[in-house]
Amino acid sequence: EAGVNPALLHYYFRSKARLAQAVFERAATQLLPAVVAILGSDVELEQKVEQVIDVELRQLAKTPYLPGYILSELAHHPERAAQLFSAASGTTPSAVGSRVFKVLRAQIDQRVKAGRMHPNAPEQFAINLSPRGRWSWRSSASTRPASTGSSNGAAGSWHRSS
Repeated sequence: EAGVNPALLHYYFRSKARLAQAVFERAATQLLPAVVAILGSDVELEQKVEQVIDVELRQLAKTPYLPGYILSELAHHPERAAQLFSAASGTTPSAVGSRVFKVLRAQIDQRVKAGRMHPNAPEQFAINLSPRGRWSWRSSASTRPASTGSSNGAAGSWHRSS
């Protein structure tokens, strides 16, 4: 019970779908602008991982449900991905994606050439940084035999140098 007059809600939002959309946009703008800014910055890749995790942990401390809610909404309503990125960045998803993924691609390629990282698509790298992505990676990593040489990398694609 939220203590809000249902008629007032209907007046402002007109439907449950519009109310859900407003909640989703507000939730997205609390977390994603900082993450998108970090991923698109010129900061070293390892620092990006630390900074994104720090932002997510601070957000989880304030609103523990938020990242799960956003990911759940995207899983159930994939068409909201464009809405999410537009709300979070103030621009189109393609503009954000091309800028951010271009920077990530260059940083990932540099580490692959140096033998410090396995090849990984920048889109997958970004997904792996999400709370659900890290949980999935850790779950699958915990079932691997210890002799595989996997390390406890935050993004699921780091590996130990010999």
